[in-house]
Amino acid sequence: MMKKLSLLLAILLIVSFSVSADPDATTDLHIGTVVATDFGVVIHEKSGAIGLEDWPLTAVGTVENPLWLRYDNDGASQDDYRDLRVTIRTNTGNGYKVTATAAPLSASGISTKIGYSVKVGSDPEVSVLKTDNTKSIDLIPQTAKSGNGLQFITNDFKVTLNGSDFDVAEAATYATVWTVDLIVN
Repeated sequence: MMKKLSLLLAILLIVSFSVSADPDATTDLHIGTVVATDFGVVIHEKSGAIGLEDWPLTAVGTVENPLWLRYDNDGASQDDYRDLRVTIRTNTGNGYKVTATAAPLSASGISTKIGYSVKVGSDPEVSVLKTDNTKSIDLIPQTAKSGNGLQFITNDFKVTLNGSDFDVAEAATYATVWTVDLIVN
């Protein structure tokens, strides 16, 4: 009797579960993703169009890859200027600008300094004089981002050594460091 009762209970249990299973039952599947903020700025040699396959760009003006401007001792120009480009990589929906704080070229233990000029796009030339402490330069002016997704925004500029300052400078290695800021609103 006990076996029959156990078998009957087992059958009732299976039947009740199969009858109570709702074939129209639903459940939710939540799917999401995160697009991480991606922005950066690099100064590099002037080149063609920039795309994702070109990133990371080879930066110039770094400790590993300094930017040199020079004249020969006869005053003839040899690479006394460099054509450069500033590029922003961004996927934010915000506006942005890129500024640089520049100082004249100086050498350790020498009071002489060497100035230079910076021409950004069609803007007026900015002279960083040998008498300046620092000078602010807008490499990319305040701009509203257009479009969505990852974009590369570029602006060309030219740095030209002041030949007159160079001619009267004492023999030494002159250098300066710009502070370049990418400001995202």
